[in-house]
Amino acid sequence: MKTKVFIMALTSIVCATAVFAQTGKGVSITYRLSYQHHQEIKNKSQVLCVLDIIGDNSRFYNRDFERAQEITDSMQRRGCNAYEIRAEKKKEGLTGFGESTCVLKNFPNKGKVTVTEQVVETLLYEESMPKFSWKLTNKDTTILGYKCFEATTTYRGRTWRAFYTPDIPISEGPWKLCGLPGLILFAADSLNQFCYEGVGMTNEVKHPIALKTKKYRKCSAKEMANMLSLLSKDLDEFFYRLTGARPQHFDASGKPTKLDSFTACLKEEFDK
Repeated sequence: MKTKVFIMALTSIVCATAVFAQTGKGVSITYRLSYQHHQEIKNKSQVLCVLDIIGDNSRFYNRDFERAQEITDSMQRRGCNAYEIRAEKKKEGLTGFGESTCVLKNFPNKGKVTVTEQVVETLLYEESMPKFSWKLTNKDTTILGYKCFEATTTYRGRTWRAFYTPDIPISEGPWKLCGLPGLILFAADSLNQFCYEGVGMTNEVKHPIALKTKKYRKCSAKEMANMLSLLSKDLDEFFYRLTGARPQHFDASGKPTKLDSFTACLKEEFDK
């Protein structure tokens, strides 16, 4: 019975995707992301992320980070300095956001996922679309007025629990998550270090699905994870690998000191 329902849902997904491809309007879902920066610090940060879907293509990004980048690019073109740009960002409350992950599916290349991360410079990797082995359960709930059903999967060191709605037959979701017979409106890992909760939806995408930056350093998924880990563990070594220079730090008395070391919470974990 589950197999029959799954096949019917996938047929609906194909039809729905075709409609979005024809209209060009697509759908835009806003998620509240709660995430833990470091293993040693249990406090969490919250940001609003957006999943834009047009046809087979999608883009997932931090809304405020993108707005801050738009302000920076616009003011730099007008010749504004860093202090003026920071002041303008502060007016809109756009300071201190650490989540810069952007995930594009089927763009710029079909069948691929492209991930960028802003860590001093923009890191980028492209790989084949992940294939999640989802297990459907009998649990259900309601999110944004839609009846949703639970599914679980394990991917690169984390177990994820998701709720998807067959009422929106699009096989998409936040971050890299996808492959269910309906749109994922909630997802959290088993350690509750990352949690995506759908909080809003519109039937039109305001921005094109595109790679926003033209300057980036190519890497692999594992290399990006290693750099993000190093950013928390040893900031000086991180900057040295990116710039070739080693920063120096001093305490209040002027004596050389080292920054605190933390263990980063990473969405993807790889064997050493």
